[in-house]
Amino acid sequence: YKKIFVYAQNILCLLLFIASATLIIIFGLPHFLIVITVLLTIAILLYRFFPGNNLENIIGRSFASVLAVNLLLNGLFYPELFRYQSGNAAASFLKKNEHPGTIYTISEISSEYAFEFYSPQPVYQLKRSDLNSLKDSVLIFTPKNELDTLRKDDFTINEIHSFPHFHISQLTGTFINYHTRDRVVDSVTLAVIFPRR
Repeated sequence: YKKIFVYAQNILCLLLFIASATLIIIFGLPHFLIVITVLLTIAILLYRFFPGNNLENIIGRSFASVLAVNLLLNGLFYPELFRYQSGNAAASFLKKNEHPGTIYTISEISSEYAFEFYSPQPVYQLKRSDLNSLKDSVLIFTPKNELDTLRKDDFTINEIHSFPHFHISQLTGTFINYHTRDRVVDSVTLAVIFPRR
């Protein structure tokens, strides 16, 4: 049983590092060659610090492998992933740029709860039909393709900033692969809408 345990733990550690390196390359993390070199160095050091196949070193090696990969993912992968959570990014943008006034989402189009939660100002829902009776300009947070529809309906729109958006809790291979990511990433925009001409 000990041989099976040793073999299984060594294979699992190896697969963990291979899977992490593969994810880093496929996702297209910045400076991925440096990150992979660091990952490889950590793997080699773990086998130096925890040599042999006695129980303590096998468990120490496995634990340290999981810890190292978790630190890597939390320090590099997840921050890059959160760039695609448009609600957080838009709320952070508003805090930095101190945009005054009320912000709206168009309820029939977007339910960006993270934006509502993190926004420095109150966020209200506006029905698409409410835009027909606008008297003053309003700041909205909405998908970019909705702005194109509003322009066709003779609304004047001043785009402030766009944010890439993907439901990061539902990762897909298309999204993870940086070559195909653009196919599934939407764009959500902070914009000022003026009353219809």
